[in-house]
Amino acid sequence: MGVTKEILAEGNGPTPTKGASVTVHCTGYGKDRDLQQKFWSTKDPGQTPFTFKVGLGQVIKGWDEGVLGMKLGEQARLTCTPDYSYGAGGFPAWGYPFSPISCMNLKFRMCTNFLVSLTVALML
Repeated sequence: MGVTKEILAEGNGPTPTKGASVTVHCTGYGKDRDLQQKFWSTKDPGQTPFTFKVGLGQVIKGWDEGVLGMKLGEQARLTCTPDYSYGAGGFPAWGYPFSPISCMNLKFRMCTNFLVSLTVALML
């Protein structure tokens, strides 16, 4: 399956291209296999927005592929198989064990030289 995208609200701006630097606020849910339990957020004390170059393998494959197809202002839910998220090992450092489903909410702040405001619910 890889990654599928459900558009929740249409965007009307440009899409990031491979290699574009994007900055996001994100919150991940699914700690201890409970979708109500947060396992990480860039808004936690001591955390900062997360920046990565999209499409270059710096983040989970589901983010790379899902973000490349999004438009400025778009809101979407990405559904990823484990091989497109944290794999069979999960992410133990954050209390996130292997699970076929968890949620990741992303709010995109910047992309290269244009402002981006996207909200994504990522189902891992």
